Amino acid sequence: MTHEETIAIEHRLLGLLCHDTTEPELRTELLSRLRSYPFRHVHHQVLFDCLRKMPSHRPELIPALLPARLVQAGFPDLDATLFLEPCRMTKTEARKLIERLTNAKAMP
Repeated sequence: MTHEETIAIEHRLLGLLCHDTTEPELRTELLSRLRSYPFRHVHHQVLFDCLRKMPSHRPELIPALLPARLVQAGFPDLDATLFLEPCRMTKTEARKLIERLTNAKAMP
């Protein structure tokens, strides 16, 4: 998998985590499986770390809280709106993407 493909997959999965329409079970699974994943783009890592620390039982608060969390993390210029755009993805597709990322991680 190319670097660009990896970045695109990271972006899509982070976008899915940013939406309150994502099923709680899938959100929990993604957060758990990506916890030890070393994101290839520093902004993706920072965004994930912020999302992981947010209240998982209140995903509808993410759009309102995320900008402030990014500022607190030292990234005031990171444009969170790129991740808040509608993200349509099935559970199966999300799981396939996470598998691609974690398998690519293990490869040199």
